[in-house]
Amino acid sequence: MQYFGGKQRIAKKLSVFIQPYVNGASTYVEPFVGGAAMLAAIDSPIKIAGDLNPFLITLWKSLSKGWEPPSEITEQKYAEVKAAMREDDPLTAFVGFGCSFAGKWFGGYARGEEGRNYASNAAGSLKKKMKTLANVKWHFSDYASLPFPKGSVIYCDPPYQGTTQYGAVTSFNWERFWDWCRDQSMVGNKVFVSEYNAPKDFDCILEVKTKLDIRTKDGVQPPRIERLFSQ
Repeated sequence: MQYFGGKQRIAKKLSVFIQPYVNGASTYVEPFVGGAAMLAAIDSPIKIAGDLNPFLITLWKSLSKGWEPPSEITEQKYAEVKAAMREDDPLTAFVGFGCSFAGKWFGGYARGEEGRNYASNAAGSLKKKMKTLANVKWHFSDYASLPFPKGSVIYCDPPYQGTTQYGAVTSFNWERFWDWCRDQSMVGNKVFVSEYNAPKDFDCILEVKTKLDIRTKDGVQPPRIERLFSQ
């Protein structure tokens, strides 16, 4: 499933770097699970995932219980799901992200080249991810309230500062977030953060070249550099 701002393109590169730290820990944690590309790429006996988008957590919990996503969504069905906006229906997040332009939350019914089926692609992606997500504990939770044991490896992919916010995440306090990261490091957790920039006391330990999800009017996906920070 395409997810706006997700890590599908670079999850493998990030996971290769983070996995050695996870191997020595009992728990891997993602407070901003989103499309779960990183969660699926990491091997850990226990995974804890949270997100402040209730529709998204409903989708992941439903998938873990055997819900089957549809292979086709018409434009009329897209409009019906958007109008209903049911938090208890996994179809809401499936349509809102997987069948929307560039994976942006209800950013418009996805159309592409002839023969491309966005719903089928999203369903296939989700089924593939679920093969490595059987042991996940899902939580509808703010990052600061997410429960996990000390000694965990925490990977954070928060809303990037200076970028467009969406849905449940309409405002984000970055100062509070960086203080929380510092607190987690002080009590013995290993914290990694994906962002473009970070405070000076966080080290940039990895840079990965990628592209923006949204194309320009000329159909070009502008390049960008994803950075991974830690203390």
